Amino acid sequence: MSSSNNPLALITECLKREFSTRLLGIMLFGSREHLDESVGALKADAYIAAIHEAQLTIENTAKAVIALFIPSWIHNHNPAPELREIAKRVQEEEIRDLIEEPAEITEIAAPYHTGSSYGNAERRLTPRQVYTRREAQILIKRANRAIDIALHVTSRILSRKKHE
Repeated sequence: MSSSNNPLALITECLKREFSTRLLGIMLFGSREHLDESVGALKADAYIAAIHEAQLTIENTAKAVIALFIPSWIHNHNPAPELREIAKRVQEEEIRDLIEEPAEITEIAAPYHTGSSYGNAERRLTPRQVYTRREAQILIKRANRAIDIALHVTSRILSRKKHE
């Protein structure tokens, strides 16, 4: 029985979409807040905080893109595999290519979460000993790119869904 003939399935689908829309909003607005914090931290020479916030920006933008396709809450700091799975299913080449880039950025950024929280235990280094201002600048640049892509993909997908 299709969801159009099954009221419970239709209600469930609507609730999933509503959850996904809320999640998308939270992730995108949260990403912007994390990015602003990151830039502020960098200006204050707080590299560890800048790196931590930039990594969260990237992670949350990836989760926002995922929320466009599946109602999900991913509880890890590297949602790149989920992004890549979604990219495989997207038929529109431009969107598929756009999704690949944040997957790559997310994969690069994921280890920064642990590093900015704990440092490098193997080498007995604190987070401040691990990272530099230049690394923070690079990660912030990647975070900006991740937000730009997420907003572009969101705009394209939501406008397409509006016309369906």
